[in-house]
Amino acid sequence: MSTEAIDPKFCPLCGNSNACVLASGDSDADVQRCWCFHEHIPADALERVPTSARDEVCICVRCLQQLRKCPDAVILSGTPLRLARMNALLKPRN
Repeated sequence: MSTEAIDPKFCPLCGNSNACVLASGDSDADVQRCWCFHEHIPADALERVPTSARDEVCICVRCLQQLRKCPDAVILSGTPLRLARMNALLKPRN
């Protein structure tokens, strides 16, 4: 994901929604409701966030889960539409 236009609603690693309560735009949002307040996020996962996006955006649950399973995991970045097209191309043909 490009660091030129940081959008706090999207994961800086994969480009999908990060489901961040703070980024929702709700001025009355209770930060304690955000999923990340109830999770341990390893430092090595946060180190993958581009420097310009650190402390500005959250990674998503999916990336966190992948990095917990395999800290060296390759995270494909792209928009959901681009990823859907890629998945369609990679599907085995019958």
